[in-house]
Amino acid sequence: MVKDTRLPSHNVSMRLAFLRECKEFLLQLQNSNGQLLVNTKRRTFVVGLCVTIDSVVYLTEQLLAGCGINGVKLKYLATYKLSQDQIETLFSVIRRRGGWSNNPTCLQFSFAYRALLSHIGVVAIATANVQIAASGDILSFFLHCIV
Repeated sequence: MVKDTRLPSHNVSMRLAFLRECKEFLLQLQNSNGQLLVNTKRRTFVVGLCVTIDSVVYLTEQLLAGCGINGVKLKYLATYKLSQDQIETLFSVIRRRGGWSNNPTCLQFSFAYRALLSHIGVVAIATANVQIAASGDILSFFLHCIV
């Protein structure tokens, strides 16, 4: 018997209601002077979170609760994939690769980048105990964008 892993419709509506409440809360935040944060110079995080909430609510309504993509409804929405800045993640991998500071030199960057590219090109044979990288791998995504 196959278990249905989709969220029940009442669960989706509860989560969307929670996100809308969070957005309203964010828009009502005030500084010590009683001025709304959305109207101050420190509004970036409020606006950013509200835009993210609006995006997740829209995608959930369209892809999970609505008609889906080409008539196919999704079972879940991996929001962590939506919030990653791919370039920042790539440079984070490059910084970690060599153990250098946050600002590697051009030579350090080229060595680390070359090592990452050669690492991506490794193909495991069927009898090996190596797992093939997931399709959402940042470096494979980046390689397809360059070529």
